[in-house]
Amino acid sequence: MLRRHGSIYYINYPRNGFCREMLAAQLGDLLHDLKRKGQKPMVMGISFGCGLLLDYLAAAPEAIHERVRGILLISPVICTDDLIRPVHEKQGGIRFLESNLKKLLAANPERQEELEKHIERSRRCFQALFNSGAENRSLGVRHLAIRSKIMDVINKTPCRGGFERMAALRELSFPSINNSVFAGPVLTLLAENELDILVPSSPTMRLFRDQQSYTRLFPRCPVRTVRSADPLDGVAHASMIFHHQAYNELIDGWYSKLLYPRLQLAV
Repeated sequence: MLRRHGSIYYINYPRNGFCREMLAAQLGDLLHDLKRKGQKPMVMGISFGCGLLLDYLAAAPEAIHERVRGILLISPVICTDDLIRPVHEKQGGIRFLESNLKKLLAANPERQEELEKHIERSRRCFQALFNSGAENRSLGVRHLAIRSKIMDVINKTPCRGGFERMAALRELSFPSINNSVFAGPVLTLLAENELDILVPSSPTMRLFRDQQSYTRLFPRCPVRTVRSADPLDGVAHASMIFHHQAYNELIDGWYSKLLYPRLQLAV
């Protein structure tokens, strides 16, 4: 669907490490290069990628913002509080995932054996989450190819790479609603079963449930819930592989209005 509107660029994180500053530099260079070509891209973030994108935009000068046509936030995870509850809260969420993340964030990176143990637990956790989404489905060749690539990333990302990704998430802070993060067009898509992954106290979920709050950060931001046509197959967090049609319909409608506003008015 996206390819109908132009070229697609993506930033691939090195498996053996992670650096927020390097990611910001790569994104800045890409936006600069596209500006020289007379192009104004839409930038998409998914899950943890949304937190990185908003962190970048919050610190970027206005000249950078002007190079972006719009941003798309899919199942945003903006900070660790979206995945780990305060100590006194016990209800809801996936305890297995939350417990693994807490242990990993508290691990000492200098203790290699301990770190490897936590990373291996996290691998099993993410494998289980992905496989649960694939259960009772008829998977085509494309689905199987994508699953193979995802499992390859989970299994072959070294301990250091996994830990540095989690450390980067830990460093992200939730933005103050007193300042706009991005004044241009934004579309936020939340899965109907988002709270199967995000904890009940998630500040991101609280933000996007309150229009007065999220429009202070994103003045031009519709928020939509992605729902499955099958009530027994609800859309999970960032489930773009198994529920791509539900996502495509919402994205295509928003992006078409962004690209072809005169046509929409005529219709």
